[in-house]
Amino acid sequence: MRAEGLIVKGIGGFYYVKTDCSIIECRARGKFRKDAVSPQVGDYVTIDLLDDGTGSVAQIMPRKNIFIRPPVANIDEFIIVAAAKNPAPDLTFIDKMTVIASHKGVGVTLCINKTDLVDNVHEIASIYRKAGFEVVEVSAQNRVGIEELRSRLKGKVIAFTGFSGVGKSSILNLLSDKFQLETGEVSKKLSRGRHTTRHVELLEYEQASYLVDTPGFSMLDLPDIAPEELETLFPEFEPFLGQCRFRGCSHTAERDCAIIHAVECGEIAPSRYENYKTFYQTLKTAKQW
Repeated sequence: MRAEGLIVKGIGGFYYVKTDCSIIECRARGKFRKDAVSPQVGDYVTIDLLDDGTGSVAQIMPRKNIFIRPPVANIDEFIIVAAAKNPAPDLTFIDKMTVIASHKGVGVTLCINKTDLVDNVHEIASIYRKAGFEVVEVSAQNRVGIEELRSRLKGKVIAFTGFSGVGKSSILNLLSDKFQLETGEVSKKLSRGRHTTRHVELLEYEQASYLVDTPGFSMLDLPDIAPEELETLFPEFEPFLGQCRFRGCSHTAERDCAIIHAVECGEIAPSRYENYKTFYQTLKTAKQW
Protein backbone atom coordinates (compact mmCIF):
# COMPACT_ATOMS: atom_id res chain seq x y z
CA MET A 1 0.00 0.00 0.00
CA ARG A 2 1.25 3.49 -0.84
CA ALA A 3 0.81 6.86 0.81
CA GLU A 4 2.05 10.40 0.29
CA GLY A 5 3.49 12.69 2.91
CA LEU A 6 6.04 15.25 4.04
CA ILE A 7 9.39 14.40 5.63
CA VAL A 8 9.35 16.33 8.92
CA LYS A 9 12.52 14.86 10.46
CA GLY A 10 15.53 12.89 9.33
CA ILE A 11 18.13 11.37 11.63
CA GLY A 12 20.49 8.42 11.45
CA GLY A 13 19.18 7.16 8.11
CA PHE A 14 15.56 7.24 9.29
CA TYR A 15 12.97 9.61 7.82
CA TYR A 16 9.79 10.55 9.62
CA VAL A 17 7.01 11.17 7.11
CA LYS A 18 3.81 12.96 8.09
CA THR A 19 0.85 11.51 6.17
CA ASP A 20 -2.84 12.31 6.47
CA CYS A 21 -3.11 9.67 9.19
CA SER A 22 0.10 9.63 11.21
CA ILE A 23 3.87 10.02 11.19
CA ILE A 24 5.56 6.96 9.67
CA GLU A 25 9.18 5.98 10.35
CA CYS A 26 10.79 5.16 7.00
CA ARG A 27 14.03 4.09 5.41
CA ALA A 28 15.02 5.20 1.92
CA ARG A 29 15.18 2.72 -0.94
CA GLY A 30 18.62 1.75 -2.20
CA LYS A 31 17.93 3.30 -5.60
CA PHE A 32 18.42 6.77 -4.12
CA ARG A 33 21.98 5.92 -3.10
CA LYS A 34 22.61 4.52 -6.57
CA ASP A 35 21.29 7.72 -8.15
CA ALA A 36 23.32 9.88 -5.71
CA VAL A 37 20.09 11.41 -4.41
CA SER A 38 18.93 11.42 -0.82
CA PRO A 39 15.61 12.42 0.72
CA GLN A 40 15.68 15.64 2.72
CA VAL A 41 13.55 17.14 5.44
CA GLY A 42 10.91 19.19 3.62
CA ASP A 43 10.59 16.73 0.73
CA TYR A 44 7.15 15.61 -0.36
CA VAL A 45 7.43 11.87 -0.93
CA THR A 46 5.58 8.70 -1.81
CA ILE A 47 6.13 5.85 0.62
CA ASP A 48 5.38 2.13 0.62
CA LEU A 49 3.72 1.08 3.88
CA LEU A 50 5.13 -2.11 5.40
CA ASP A 51 3.42 -4.75 7.53
CA ASP A 52 5.30 -3.73 10.68
CA GLY A 53 3.92 -0.16 10.57
CA THR A 54 7.05 1.41 9.12
CA GLY A 55 7.59 2.51 5.55
CA SER A 56 10.02 2.87 2.69
CA VAL A 57 10.53 6.12 0.77
CA ALA A 58 9.75 5.19 -2.84
CA GLN A 59 9.68 8.53 -4.68
CA ILE A 60 10.71 12.14 -4.08
CA MET A 61 8.38 14.71 -5.61
CA PRO A 62 9.91 17.58 -7.64
CA ARG A 63 11.50 20.20 -5.37
CA LYS A 64 11.07 23.97 -5.56
CA ASN A 65 14.47 24.43 -3.89
CA ILE A 66 17.06 22.61 -1.81
CA PHE A 67 19.74 23.66 0.64
CA ILE A 68 22.80 21.55 1.38
CA ARG A 69 23.79 23.14 4.70
CA PRO A 70 21.39 23.01 6.43
CA PRO A 71 19.96 20.01 4.54
CA VAL A 72 16.35 20.93 3.86
CA ALA A 73 14.09 21.27 0.81
CA ASN A 74 11.04 23.24 -0.27
CA ILE A 75 11.34 26.34 1.89
CA ASP A 76 8.51 28.77 1.11
CA GLU A 77 9.60 31.83 3.08
CA PHE A 78 12.47 33.37 4.99
CA ILE A 79 11.46 35.44 7.97
CA ILE A 80 14.53 37.63 8.42
CA VAL A 81 14.39 38.96 11.96
CA ALA A 82 16.30 42.14 12.75
CA ALA A 83 16.16 44.37 15.79
CA ALA A 84 15.59 48.07 15.38
CA LYS A 85 18.09 48.50 18.24
CA ASN A 86 20.17 46.36 20.61
CA PRO A 87 21.65 45.01 18.38
CA ALA A 88 21.57 47.51 15.52
CA PRO A 89 20.27 46.04 12.25
CA ASP A 90 22.95 44.47 10.08
CA LEU A 91 21.90 45.53 6.57
CA THR A 92 24.68 43.52 4.92
CA PHE A 93 23.35 40.33 6.52
CA ILE A 94 19.78 41.19 5.50
CA ASP A 95 20.84 41.89 1.92
CA LYS A 96 22.83 38.64 1.74
CA MET A 97 19.76 36.71 2.86
CA THR A 98 17.55 38.44 0.27
CA VAL A 99 20.05 37.48 -2.45
CA ILE A 100 20.04 33.85 -1.31
CA ALA A 101 16.24 33.87 -1.17
CA SER A 102 15.92 35.34 -4.67
CA HIS A 103 18.37 32.76 -6.02
CA LYS A 104 16.48 29.87 -4.40
CA GLY A 105 12.96 31.06 -5.17
CA VAL A 106 12.16 31.68 -1.51
CA GLY A 107 9.86 34.49 -0.42
CA VAL A 108 11.11 37.09 2.05
CA THR A 109 9.46 38.88 4.94
CA LEU A 110 11.63 41.24 6.95
CA CYS A 111 10.49 41.29 10.57
CA ILE A 112 11.82 44.32 12.42
CA ASN A 113 11.52 43.70 16.16
CA LYS A 114 12.01 46.06 19.14
CA THR A 115 10.26 48.89 17.36
CA ASP A 116 9.34 50.24 20.78
CA LEU A 117 12.99 51.26 21.30
CA VAL A 118 13.36 53.67 18.36
CA ASP A 119 11.48 56.34 16.45
CA ASN A 120 13.07 55.85 13.00
CA VAL A 121 12.19 52.22 12.25
CA HIS A 122 10.25 53.37 9.19
CA GLU A 123 13.53 54.44 7.55
CA ILE A 124 14.82 50.87 7.64
CA ALA A 125 11.44 49.44 6.63
CA SER A 126 11.17 51.79 3.65
CA ILE A 127 14.50 50.55 2.22
CA TYR A 128 13.11 47.03 1.88
CA ARG A 129 9.54 47.91 0.98
CA LYS A 130 10.95 50.03 -1.84
CA ALA A 131 13.04 47.06 -2.96
CA GLY A 132 9.89 44.94 -3.20
CA PHE A 133 10.02 42.94 0.03
CA GLU A 134 7.32 42.44 2.65
CA VAL A 135 8.10 44.15 5.96
CA VAL A 136 6.38 43.66 9.31
CA GLU A 137 7.20 46.02 12.19
CA VAL A 138 6.96 44.16 15.49
CA SER A 139 7.39 44.79 19.19
CA ALA A 140 7.45 41.44 20.96
CA GLN A 141 7.67 43.36 24.24
CA ASN A 142 4.37 45.15 23.54
CA ARG A 143 2.81 42.35 21.44
CA VAL A 144 2.52 44.66 18.43
CA GLY A 145 2.53 43.31 14.87
CA ILE A 146 2.31 39.64 15.85
CA GLU A 147 -1.08 39.03 14.21
CA GLU A 148 0.11 40.62 10.97
CA LEU A 149 3.18 38.37 11.00
CA ARG A 150 1.11 35.27 11.80
CA SER A 151 -1.20 35.94 8.87
CA ARG A 152 1.78 35.75 6.49
CA LEU A 153 2.90 32.32 7.72
CA LYS A 154 -0.24 30.24 7.20
CA GLY A 155 0.20 27.17 5.02
CA LYS A 156 3.93 27.70 4.51
CA VAL A 157 7.26 26.10 5.43
CA ILE A 158 9.11 28.95 7.15
CA ALA A 159 12.75 29.44 8.10
CA PHE A 160 13.42 32.12 10.71
CA THR A 161 16.86 33.66 10.41
CA GLY A 162 18.62 36.39 12.32
CA PHE A 163 21.44 36.94 14.76
CA SER A 164 21.34 36.26 18.49
CA GLY A 165 19.59 38.91 20.52
CA VAL A 166 17.12 40.11 17.89
CA GLY A 167 14.18 38.43 19.63
CA LYS A 168 13.40 35.36 17.51
CA SER A 169 12.44 33.24 20.53
CA SER A 170 10.17 35.94 21.95
CA ILE A 171 8.39 36.25 18.61
CA LEU A 172 7.98 32.47 18.31
CA ASN A 173 6.45 32.30 21.79
CA LEU A 174 3.85 34.87 20.76
CA LEU A 175 3.10 33.22 17.40
CA SER A 176 1.94 29.92 18.87
CA ASP A 177 1.34 28.30 22.24
CA LYS A 178 3.13 25.22 20.90
CA PHE A 179 6.42 27.11 21.01
CA GLN A 180 6.22 27.69 24.77
CA LEU A 181 8.04 24.38 25.14
CA GLU A 182 9.53 23.98 21.69
CA THR A 183 11.19 27.39 21.61
CA GLY A 184 13.22 26.25 24.59
CA GLU A 185 14.23 23.24 22.53
CA VAL A 186 15.12 25.46 19.60
CA SER A 187 17.25 27.61 21.88
CA LYS A 188 19.07 24.57 23.22
CA LYS A 189 19.77 23.39 19.70
CA LEU A 190 21.09 26.79 18.72
CA SER A 191 23.67 26.56 21.50
CA ARG A 192 24.67 22.93 21.00
CA GLY A 193 28.37 22.18 20.94
CA ARG A 194 30.29 21.79 17.72
CA HIS A 195 30.63 18.02 18.01
CA THR A 196 27.10 17.10 19.08
CA THR A 197 24.60 15.49 16.73
CA ARG A 198 22.55 17.92 14.68
CA HIS A 199 19.40 17.26 12.72
CA VAL A 200 16.83 19.33 10.91
CA GLU A 201 13.18 19.14 11.88
CA LEU A 202 9.93 20.77 10.77
CA LEU A 203 7.78 21.89 13.70
CA GLU A 204 4.09 22.08 12.82
CA TYR A 205 2.63 24.99 14.79
CA GLU A 206 -0.75 24.90 13.08
CA GLN A 207 -2.26 22.80 10.31
CA ALA A 208 0.03 22.70 7.26
CA SER A 209 2.23 25.47 8.69
CA TYR A 210 5.80 24.53 9.62
CA LEU A 211 8.88 26.13 11.14
CA VAL A 212 12.30 24.80 10.14
CA ASP A 213 14.12 24.02 13.39
CA THR A 214 17.79 24.58 12.58
CA PRO A 215 20.28 27.36 13.29
CA GLY A 216 21.97 27.01 9.90
CA PHE A 217 20.10 29.72 8.00
CA SER A 218 22.00 32.45 9.81
CA MET A 219 25.27 31.07 8.47
CA LEU A 220 24.51 30.66 4.77
CA ASP A 221 27.08 31.88 2.26
CA LEU A 222 26.40 33.73 -0.96
CA PRO A 223 25.19 31.33 -3.67
CA ASP A 224 27.64 29.93 -6.19
CA ILE A 225 26.64 32.12 -9.11
CA ALA A 226 28.38 34.10 -11.82
CA PRO A 227 28.96 37.74 -10.81
CA GLU A 228 26.93 38.78 -13.86
CA GLU A 229 23.85 37.02 -12.43
CA LEU A 230 23.87 39.07 -9.23
CA GLU A 231 22.01 42.00 -10.83
CA THR A 232 18.96 39.75 -11.29
CA LEU A 233 18.86 38.97 -7.56
CA PHE A 234 18.23 42.60 -6.56
CA PRO A 235 14.57 43.03 -7.58
CA GLU A 236 14.73 46.83 -7.50
CA PHE A 237 17.37 46.74 -10.27
CA GLU A 238 14.99 45.07 -12.73
CA PRO A 239 13.37 48.25 -14.22
CA PHE A 240 16.82 49.62 -15.11
CA LEU A 241 18.53 46.54 -16.55
CA GLY A 242 19.44 46.85 -20.21
CA GLN A 243 19.47 50.65 -20.06
CA CYS A 244 23.20 51.09 -19.37
CA ARG A 245 25.44 52.60 -22.04
CA PHE A 246 27.80 49.63 -22.11
CA ARG A 247 26.73 46.05 -22.74
CA GLY A 248 27.75 43.79 -19.88
CA CYS A 249 27.87 46.71 -17.44
CA SER A 250 28.83 45.56 -13.94
CA HIS A 251 27.09 48.57 -12.37
CA THR A 252 30.11 49.21 -10.18
CA ALA A 253 31.97 52.11 -11.83
CA GLU A 254 31.02 52.43 -15.51
CA ARG A 255 29.95 55.70 -17.13
CA ASP A 256 26.28 56.15 -18.00
CA CYS A 257 25.21 53.21 -15.82
CA ALA A 258 21.44 53.15 -15.32
CA ILE A 259 21.77 51.52 -11.90
CA ILE A 260 24.22 54.13 -10.62
CA HIS A 261 21.94 56.85 -11.99
CA ALA A 262 18.96 55.28 -10.17
CA VAL A 263 20.93 55.33 -6.91
CA GLU A 264 21.82 59.00 -7.43
CA CYS A 265 18.14 59.79 -8.09
CA GLY A 266 16.99 58.00 -4.93
CA GLU A 267 15.23 55.15 -6.73
CA ILE A 268 17.59 52.52 -5.30
CA ALA A 269 18.74 52.65 -1.66
CA PRO A 270 22.47 53.48 -1.31
CA SER A 271 22.94 50.74 1.33
CA ARG A 272 21.53 48.11 -1.02
CA TYR A 273 23.73 49.32 -3.85
CA GLU A 274 26.89 49.35 -1.70
CA ASN A 275 26.17 45.76 -0.65
CA TYR A 276 25.60 44.83 -4.28
CA LYS A 277 29.10 46.09 -5.09
CA THR A 278 30.58 44.20 -2.12
CA PHE A 279 28.85 40.95 -3.14
CA TYR A 280 29.87 41.46 -6.78
CA GLN A 281 33.54 41.74 -5.84
CA THR A 282 33.27 38.71 -3.55
CA LEU A 283 31.78 36.60 -6.34
CA LYS A 284 34.27 37.90 -8.89
CA THR A 285 37.23 37.05 -6.66
CA ALA A 286 35.81 33.60 -5.97
CA LYS A 287 35.42 32.88 -9.68
CA GLN A 288 39.01 33.97 -10.35
CA TRP A 289 40.27 31.45 -7.82
